[in-house]
Formats: sequence, structure tokens, C-alpha cells
Amino acid sequence: MINTAIELIDKMIKDDEQVTIAVLVKRSGFSRSFFNQNTKVREAVEHARAIQEKTDYNYNRKVVLEKALKKENERLATENKALKEENLELNRQMKLLKVKLVEKI
Repeated sequence: MINTAIELIDKMIKDDEQVTIAVLVKRSGFSRSFFNQNTKVREAVEHARAIQEKTDYNYNRKVVLEKALKKENERLATENKALKEENLELNRQMKLLKVKLVEKI
């Protein structure tokens, strides 16, 4: 169990993922107390945190969020343009139908 936990911590560091007890519990299935009470594992977690201390993980999330929002904005702009064109066409058809209706009367 200890080796598995330490390998997981090392993998998270290598993959530039933020090492937290919550993530370790979720990925390993081990209890929170396992990570806090086991000296070797706790030291590995503290070492990982020291390595990652200056990394701003919120910045990475912001960049990803901004890219997603930009992409969604572009999609909505494209959809809006198509709907405006459809609206113009429907208005043109409606005018033609009004003219035909008036001619029949």
C-alpha cells in the first residue's frame, strides 16, 4: 500500500498535477487517515507540496476556462449569424405570402 501511494504521488508530480489528500484518496481508494498517519506517505505528500509550492494551479484552470469560454462564444456567434439569416429568409417568405394573400382577396 505504501509503495502504491508513493508511486501515485510521484506520478502526479511527473504529470504536473496538484497533489492533495483528497485526490490521493479518490484515486487510490485508501483512507484519508492512511495518508495522514503513515509517516513515509505523509513525508512524500509534504515533499510533493514543497516541490509544487510555487505552481499556480488556479492559473492553469483559468487558462483552460478562458479557452473553453472563447470557443463557446465563437460557437454562439456562428449560431447567432445563422439564426439571423434564417430570420431574414422567413421574413422575406412571409412578405411574399402576404402579397399573394392580398392578391387573392
